[in-house]
Amino acid sequence: MKSLNSNHHRQFRLFMGLYTFAFFLIGIHAVSYRYLQWLTHWGVTLTLSFFFLKLANKHRQADLVYQIVLPIEATLTFTYWSFVFPSYTLEQRPPLIYNISVHILQFLFLMFDFSYNKIQFHRKNMIFPIVLMMLYGLLNFIVTMIDEPIYPTLTFTDIKSLLFMIFACVMLVCAFELCILISRSKAKSEIKEKADKL
Repeated sequence: MKSLNSNHHRQFRLFMGLYTFAFFLIGIHAVSYRYLQWLTHWGVTLTLSFFFLKLANKHRQADLVYQIVLPIEATLTFTYWSFVFPSYTLEQRPPLIYNISVHILQFLFLMFDFSYNKIQFHRKNMIFPIVLMMLYGLLNFIVTMIDEPIYPTLTFTDIKSLLFMIFACVMLVCAFELCILISRSKAKSEIKEKADKL
């Protein structure tokens, strides 16, 4: 397993925490009380929580948040660029720098951290991102019925919305399973490296 000086890793987390915090504030400023209507902002908030919990040495809580946010971000990144972004008109699209920051860079930073951290994904914790996605789906449905669709692809007026929700949930489970495989593989590699040094 690759190693990263713990001080450098901490500096990276501080940078990413501050970077995410900046886009958290931009999002709050742009949409105020409607901030949590977008799943993207749930991802930003969870990512921010992960980095600051790690910096505060709250490792148990941070590791659980990480097991929630990484599969959600993987699902978000793929579904946003594959389905949501193409359905937006030019006027509906967020500014490019914001789009790239919250729909690409955030996921890449989490993946970079994953390549160096020792966080283990446990199947018993898969329930947390699933429940969070279900809660978001309920919120999205309520807002769409009362006001207007949050995402053009999720109107709840046809079968496409249901298929989109099912696809997102299946992708979330697949992303979590992949994270389990990767974290186990990293742990085995580390044990092998230690054994080889003896």
